[in-house]
Amino acid sequence: MVELSRRELIKIITILNLGTTLEWYDFIIASTAAAIVWPQVFFPSSNPASALLLSFTVFALGFVARPVGSILFGHFGDKLGRKTSLIWTLLTMALGSLGVGLTPSYIQIGILAPILLTIFRLLQGLGIGGEWGGAATMATEFVSNKRYRGFWVSWIQQGLQFGVILANIVFYALLGLMPRLEFFEFGWRIAFYVAFVIAVIAAIIRYKIAETPLFTKLSSEGQVLRVPFIEMMRRDWKRVLIMTGIFLQASAGFYIAISFSEAYIAKFLGFSDSFAVQTVILGAIATIFGTMLASFLSDLIGSRRKIMIISPVGVILFSIPFFLLLNSKDPVLVTLAVIGYYFIELFGWSVMPTFYAEWMPTQYRYTATAFAINLATPLSGGLAPIIMASILQTFRGNYLIAWPYLALVSIAYGIISAISVALARSDTAAKKIE
Repeated sequence: MVELSRRELIKIITILNLGTTLEWYDFIIASTAAAIVWPQVFFPSSNPASALLLSFTVFALGFVARPVGSILFGHFGDKLGRKTSLIWTLLTMALGSLGVGLTPSYIQIGILAPILLTIFRLLQGLGIGGEWGGAATMATEFVSNKRYRGFWVSWIQQGLQFGVILANIVFYALLGLMPRLEFFEFGWRIAFYVAFVIAVIAAIIRYKIAETPLFTKLSSEGQVLRVPFIEMMRRDWKRVLIMTGIFLQASAGFYIAISFSEAYIAKFLGFSDSFAVQTVILGAIATIFGTMLASFLSDLIGSRRKIMIISPVGVILFSIPFFLLLNSKDPVLVTLAVIGYYFIELFGWSVMPTFYAEWMPTQYRYTATAFAINLATPLSGGLAPIIMASILQTFRGNYLIAWPYLALVSIAYGIISAISVALARSDTAAKKIE
């Protein structure tokens, strides 16, 4: 196997990171729009709590398509190659984002508007279903013999932070530069048009990456499986379920931090939309450094599990203080609450791409990694905001009564993930990738 030079490795990781950043940018602008824009544009006849619930429901439907996308793109990634599949994840996401941006408002076409929005959200979900797992697989296979494998692969995870920052900066700029009426009429759509253009460019750039040495060797030896998903379920279904359980808190906590918190801060605490977006940007910036630290420590101490357990335990302990800080309505404390929750819940997520890819064989690594996380997302990232919006609706938007129940949702996900990490008894940091 030819050893990549540091320069070549940095180039490959950068290109993979760029694609992941843009993929997450596409998805995050949908998350931000679901919290701030869609309730007013697509559900104007509902009260604020009901409109938010309907908006989050449409947003969550994109998560339903993600397991399907993981099976589809995982299948082709494990049969035809990682690179080919990862190009199509970007193009699929690009088409979904363009469609969302072009969807007319409820006032213009009535009930057809949320129906079209749902269709394009499903297309977005289909694309992202194959992205994270594929990028993690490709990066891990390129650095399979590196001492600091976790650190190198964590730059795929940094694409999440960069995507959050980019998406929220775009929304922050649009909110600041445009009158509110114009922003809700057409300004928010600009973010989705930009997403389409840059995703196509990223797909072209990604085309220039070589296939991984491990998959090339597998293919040349005729070891490619006919149906990777079936073999994965036959051999490793228990591990897949554990991986899914671990990811529940990571996904739920992420959307609580970026989507629900924005809606909570802007719609119920009375802060501006711009301020809500600003808190998330600061949280993402802080987490960039947290990701570097967590991944480096996992290599240094030789354990991914010891790093992963920090997040669910941290979320369990911080969920109640999180809402107490938010409800103070002090701008500084509100900002610190979002930064703290964001940092804690993503700290352990930093090493998950490496852990998942290391835990699975090359023959169905793409499929298993993608499927495990995307099986978790409808039950966590998609469901958690809906549960919390439903709680607020039950209490008619009275957050002072509802907040303990909101905190319990966060705590419950933390408990499930902590148990799942405990069940993953073998570690992978020192495992040789073959």
